[in-house]
Amino acid sequence: MTNPNEKLSQDFRRLRRLWPYLRSNKGLLLTACVLIPLISLMQMGVPFLLRWTIDHGIVPADFRVLAWGAAGYFILVVAEYATRAL
Repeated sequence: MTNPNEKLSQDFRRLRRLWPYLRSNKGLLLTACVLIPLISLMQMGVPFLLRWTIDHGIVPADFRVLAWGAAGYFILVVAEYATRAL
């Protein structure tokens, strides 16, 4: 079984070997490293927003909360689409 530190050093060695090929696309690589976690956070936000809308809007029958939940959902979906289009 390999040591986790040994595996990490192997990963860095592999990345160092790939770096000459990635150097020409450094901007795209940095953009991907920023956008991937951002898109993941937006995807995780949708179930939380739906849960909040159901708990605070549907159960007590508050239409105002439902409208805010629908607007938030729309904003999340559009923002996620926009970040994926970059």
